[in-house]
Amino acid sequence: MSDDAETKWWLDWEIGRRCAAMQGLQLLLLLILKTAGDLPSLDKAIRKLVHLSTRFRRALITCMQMSLDGSQTKMQGLTQSVSTSKLTGLGWRSELISRSVDFCECLLWPSPDSGLVTDTDTALAYLDSSVLEVVLSAENRASTSFFLRFLEEPRLQSSRGNPDLTAFVWTKLYPKLIDVSSSLPAAALSDPDDGADARLAVDFAEMAVLLTSSLTLRNPAEPPMSIYSAFVLRPSCSFEFRGHYLRLLFGDSDNFSRFYALLVPQSDDNSLSSDSAWNLFIGWLLYRFLYCDSQDTEDQPRIAALLASRFPPELTDFVSIVDPDLALLRLSHRLDTFKSFHERMAYREKIHRHLLSLVCVLCAPVDLSLSTESPTEDIRPELLYVFRAAGTLVQTCASLLYPSPVPCQTSAFERLASCLLLAPQRIFEQSSFVPGQGRVAAQPPPYLVETFRECIGEHLSQFLAGFAQLGYEKDSCLVRLLRDLLIFVYRKIGVSWLASAVIMSPTAAFRAHALRLLSEDVADLFKSRSDTVGAAGQQSTGQVSGELARKLCTSWLEFLRLMTEGTQAPSQRLRDSPYLLLPLSSFLGSSDPSDMSGLQTRCTAAFEPFVADWNGDCDEETRKLIPGAFRQVLRTANPDMKAVFISALQSCDGLLQS
Repeated sequence: MSDDAETKWWLDWEIGRRCAAMQGLQLLLLLILKTAGDLPSLDKAIRKLVHLSTRFRRALITCMQMSLDGSQTKMQGLTQSVSTSKLTGLGWRSELISRSVDFCECLLWPSPDSGLVTDTDTALAYLDSSVLEVVLSAENRASTSFFLRFLEEPRLQSSRGNPDLTAFVWTKLYPKLIDVSSSLPAAALSDPDDGADARLAVDFAEMAVLLTSSLTLRNPAEPPMSIYSAFVLRPSCSFEFRGHYLRLLFGDSDNFSRFYALLVPQSDDNSLSSDSAWNLFIGWLLYRFLYCDSQDTEDQPRIAALLASRFPPELTDFVSIVDPDLALLRLSHRLDTFKSFHERMAYREKIHRHLLSLVCVLCAPVDLSLSTESPTEDIRPELLYVFRAAGTLVQTCASLLYPSPVPCQTSAFERLASCLLLAPQRIFEQSSFVPGQGRVAAQPPPYLVETFRECIGEHLSQFLAGFAQLGYEKDSCLVRLLRDLLIFVYRKIGVSWLASAVIMSPTAAFRAHALRLLSEDVADLFKSRSDTVGAAGQQSTGQVSGELARKLCTSWLEFLRLMTEGTQAPSQRLRDSPYLLLPLSSFLGSSDPSDMSGLQTRCTAAFEPFVADWNGDCDEETRKLIPGAFRQVLRTANPDMKAVFISALQSCDGLLQS
């Protein structure tokens, strides 16, 4: 017999012998507990039997763990090979778990035809925590189904059976739920042949809700709000697990009413504390924005009524309605009710502190998708929901997301803009070479790139509306964020999305500001291209830069066309023109006429609609504004660009003279 075969035979025999002995001890304990008439007199003997079972089970677990180790280990003089020991250990581990589940179920809830007496109090008194640890180590439906029934056991919740079991719930089961909530979804969550990942996730979330809302299983060291926050407001909690938890809590008025009763006892006339109320409000917003389906709204009026019944007066108005969009709108409008500057600042800082937790949760899936080397396609619906919620939040509450000043921290608005809009830039880069590291970076999956393009483009108008509520002209941080965002969208997301968002600008002043920033950056791209060609003086560099100039110019002409076609009022087209024509003047002033004659003709023709609108029926107010806009544009132009403007606009009556 070969060494591998001998080792496998020995492992099968040794661990199998111990499993059989373990099963015998469990059966003996069952027979004594279920058939003996005078248990008090046998208490000492039963305790010894339970203690012996515990020691035997832990030794067996250690033996199996040794067989699962990656390195070679010696057991009683025999050396195990890695492959043989792992296969054998996995098989016997599954066997031990299966027998442990059967033992626990038979001990607590024997079947009617087994002939065993049902005495849950006695069973709980002698139930060993080591067998529960074995069952807990298995991540399959048999294990989760057992623990769901175990946590709902009335005798366990009375805590009269065995206080050690309550300790097991909080020292073993609760940390396990925290760990699982951070790792879902994961391939290792279930057995390879189980195929029930989704059901497992729901089971674990249901256990978490039971621990959150159980009156009798309460742990003084873990108050209900702390448990709730761990599964709702902790950014590392997975999107899927949080969804199951919130659906079970906010989607079921019975579960929520039990949880709410723990926070505010009915005998207490006081309102819920402000921090607890805000945590509930943030969780409710997350549920409604990210996880609430159309069929889940039946219990929402009752949930809203429960929340409003014990909320502090300053928050009651926000949760008394079912619509989360309207709740955020009321939250934002409350700022206008404060008269003094100090009251407004205090309100903004307070709301910002609470909304920051909401923003951190929204950013977590985006951070994960960008940091994971190969995210699955399941990330797409998560990102769609996150961007929709973030867009609504920014559009309605931007002034509350950016208090000024924000001491020693990044504001919620900056966090959202940087994470959702600017951080995805790196997956749009064409080069796969990582500078300074001498390696090739993994290319992001195409579906991830397209998902971010769709999310950013679709919700760009909402984020621009948020910028418009803030000091976008004087705040250097906002100017930088907006400038980076506009040029990124122009180059990587698509000019159609950008034109649509700019046209939908909430104010004419913000529209002009956004166009000015964008046009200056695009004009600078043409300038830098011209400077590169002039400095290099090489044919190859000129060809590469010329191709880039063609792409930039073609994109800008398309953007100009979309802006013109999407703007019906001639006066608004005239106000846009100084900024839309600036990059074209930069291109015409820096390009080689013999190399790009076709594009030059199109650029020159783009000035003609402006001349026609100016010489046509233009109102007096617009005639007063346009010369100032041109003067502002020309201050940043070089002599070649100014010459282009003068040549193209010389037929505009009174424009250059004014």
